[in-house]
Amino acid sequence: MDNDTQQPEITELEETKLHAEEYLNNWKRAQADFVNYKKDEGKRAEELVKFGNESIILEMVDVVGNLELAFQHTPAEVRSNQKQWFDGLTQVVKQFELLLKKYGVERIAVAGQKFDPTVHEAVGELDDKLPLVEARPGYTMHGKVIRPARVNNG
Repeated sequence: MDNDTQQPEITELEETKLHAEEYLNNWKRAQADFVNYKKDEGKRAEELVKFGNESIILEMVDVVGNLELAFQHTPAEVRSNQKQWFDGLTQVVKQFELLLKKYGVERIAVAGQKFDPTVHEAVGELDDKLPLVEARPGYTMHGKVIRPARVNNG
């Protein structure tokens, strides 16, 4: 064999240093992966806590919506003759609204707004020249649409 083409032998010490460096780099990589995993899991847990009540909230907004419909269709004589009863129910609706707000739930604005498909759901054809009318309220929870507002032109 020609001595010029032979690669110099790696000493046992050099080989051990290379292995140690490789192990250290792998350990650093694994540690960084673990830190990233913990951050991702923290974000997932936060999202779960934030939106874990979404299905219950959606049921609650249906109840509030039905109460609001009942108020809209309450005859004037009931409002005046049963004022205390009517005022009591009004307070219950306000309590529901405060509870929803406590959990980051907000009603989607319709009045004076232009149709926005990210927050509105059209019920029938819409005319851009006519104002939007709310057919069913929509809601966001912590900025995420959980139920779009159904809208039409009245």
